[in-house]
Order: sequence, then C-alpha cells, then structure tokens
Amino acid sequence: MIARYTLPEMGALWTDEARMRAWLAVEIAAVRAWSTLGKVPPEAVAEIEEKADFDPVRVAEIEHTTDDIVRAAEVVDRLPLGAEQQARLRAEVLECALDVTRRDVIAANGSAPMIFTYPLNEHGVRVGLEATYRSLARQAHTTSERIQLVDLANRVRPRTIV
Repeated sequence: MIARYTLPEMGALWTDEARMRAWLAVEIAAVRAWSTLGKVPPEAVAEIEEKADFDPVRVAEIEHTTDDIVRAAEVVDRLPLGAEQQARLRAEVLECALDVTRRDVIAANGSAPMIFTYPLNEHGVRVGLEATYRSLARQAHTTSERIQLVDLANRVRPRTIV
C-alpha cells in the first residue's frame, strides 16, 4: 500500500500483526469447533482463549529468511542419508522456502540464490518441491501414501496460464 494514499484505519488492516491476529482468531475458532465435536475439552478452550497471544516483534525475529533457507539446504545436501530421508528433508526445506518466496519479493530473473539446484524464487521452489514429492511418491510404501504425495506434487506445481 502507498502510505500517503492510505487512511490509517485501512492501513492497520493490512499489517503483519493484523494478519497474525486474524490467523489466531481462526485457530481459536477451530478449537471451539473441535470442542463442539467433543475432540477438545471445554476447559481447554477457555484456557486457550485466555492465554493465546503472540509478540509480533518475536515472530519477526524467528521467521525464516532466504539466508536461513540457503544454509539449511546446504546442510541437508551434506548429510549422509538414504534417498528417502534426503528427499523428505528436502521437501521440508522447500516448503519453508515456498513460504519465504510468498512473503518476500525474490527476483525471478536469475539473480536469486540456488537451493538444491533450483532458484530460490517461487517458480524455482515450486519446480523443486514438485520434483521432490514425485520422487517420494515413487518410493512410497503404500498406495495411499503414493496418492497423497502425488496430490501434494500437483498442488505445488508451478502455475501455468493457458
């Protein structure tokens, strides 16, 4: 938003804190719903409603950065693991990377850092994540696990405009 054209009341709706407060409200609503289904005790709901909060400054301190993602990818590449374990860790790092690329503007023109041979931008991470999920699907032990992994691959694949 352009600050000089934005009313303070409207700008306040689009802050990181407002976004996180909305997420918290959704999570609390989900706990209430689980409680009505008998999955969460009512006293737990009351405690959650009373205690659930966050510190936006602390959240900003612990959010992943592109440097964190690159370092994590380098560590995973060096670990002496089997193919399946390696792929599962790659998927975890790439999921975090996808979150970072959605949050941060990262160049799509080749100047982005690389992780697991993929550029650290939304398209590159989606390509890598799709390939990783498909690799895991080929190694799946059950049909249901294979289907679940193929569904994940289809969900993250790069968007194309037809």
